[in-house]
Amino acid sequence: MVGEVSPPQHKSKGTLHMKLSLQDRMFIGIGIFTVLALLAIWIILRPTYETSIIAEHMNTIRHLQTYAIEDLDHTIANWSDVTHFIAWQVTERPNEGETVLRSMGALHPEIIQIRIQSPKLSDELTSQNTQYPPPEMQIKDSMWIRLKIDSVLHAAWLNDTSAHRQFFVTQTRFYVQNIPFVLTVVWDAKKMNTVFDELPLGEGYSASIQSASSALLRNASSFNAREMLSMQKSGNTALSVHQNDTTWCVLTNEFKTVQLWMVIAVPEKTILKPVKDLMLYLTLFIIGLAFMMLLLGYMLSLQIKRPIASLTNDVQRLSNLEFTQTIQIPAMKDLLGLGEAIERMRQSLEQHQHLHHESNHADSGEYQDGNPES
Repeated sequence: MVGEVSPPQHKSKGTLHMKLSLQDRMFIGIGIFTVLALLAIWIILRPTYETSIIAEHMNTIRHLQTYAIEDLDHTIANWSDVTHFIAWQVTERPNEGETVLRSMGALHPEIIQIRIQSPKLSDELTSQNTQYPPPEMQIKDSMWIRLKIDSVLHAAWLNDTSAHRQFFVTQTRFYVQNIPFVLTVVWDAKKMNTVFDELPLGEGYSASIQSASSALLRNASSFNAREMLSMQKSGNTALSVHQNDTTWCVLTNEFKTVQLWMVIAVPEKTILKPVKDLMLYLTLFIIGLAFMMLLLGYMLSLQIKRPIASLTNDVQRLSNLEFTQTIQIPAMKDLLGLGEAIERMRQSLEQHQHLHHESNHADSGEYQDGNPES
């Protein structure tokens, strides 16, 4: 009707979807899968795995630290008992003091020197282990460490870096016939330092033994353990500390025999290196898998595209009323039925065309017979 307005033509929601070929859909699907897999690895899997690795690594360090401290505590407790025993022996046998010192030095070869002196007497009794040179050390009042297991005994842990010698000194007071004496025993602390140095913590870690006033032992590291000690002086809970543009995972544990702390710090990047490597391998694997899927999808799309293109050409010939050429039936099972159906349609159309031509010829002949003059 005149003036009738036709309703607006809306594009179908599936227009864009229909414009995408099978190959395009496969490529888009693989691309989305790759992106989602990478996001899942780096956003979901990585934080969880990092937390697990840090916890596991610090738990291992905690066990190593506890074992080392127990070993050192056992040595310190043993040396403290020996020091008290020497004092008791001298108290019981004051006239045999020199014999007592020599016998104790022979029983404990890690003793470097035993010295007994009194502020009321000018003489002192000294027993020196001939396997060691005489120790040269000056112990300041701030160097003495309080022992938790004995309020009478004092200890000092000295590290002579110039001579590469380590000493552990125990000192106690006792009385003989109301005369005060001071017993000082100098021990070879090399064994204790070996326990400290042989912690299997890998590279880049920081380990130190701290007293209330200073660091007694420490390896070469940029980590400031004194700052950590002010934050936590007991317990062995792992903390995360940021120093010198580096994040450190730190464990602080206290000795049971003496007022000392062992502080171990490991760079977080060292702990997380296996995680970083794994994430890199997984990323490369997913990208490689996506590339293989794209290649496989491209090859499969070609296997489908070629027979479909061939059928399209055949159907185009049929639309041009060319029915003589046989349809090339695809060997692919999924397209076999379609090719056979088009071939039957072609045969039917060819037969219908042939009958139509025969009918036209027959009609033309009858007309000529009825109208000879035309």
